[in-house]
Amino acid sequence: MSEFVINEAQMVELVHCDANWDVKLWSNPGDTVLSPFGGIGSEGYIAVKDGRKYIGIELKKSYFDLACKNLAAAVEESQALTLFDMKQVC
Repeated sequence: MSEFVINEAQMVELVHCDANWDVKLWSNPGDTVLSPFGGIGSEGYIAVKDGRKYIGIELKKSYFDLACKNLAAAVEESQALTLFDMKQVC
């Protein structure tokens, strides 16, 4: 499972499947996804993991800080080798 961070007391429940569906429906790998209400970066997390670039805008510093952590995790996970990658390396 992913290392997505949520720890705001008033944070609404994240619906990853909706963000996942939106990102995949309205963009292609290599595109840039813009989220004018970035929140904690759920759309950005999905976008980065699926090979897209991401621009997020967020006014609340605590949400911005969580988004930075979540995006860093997405970058790290997208660069991790899988078993299929290992077959090509060996």
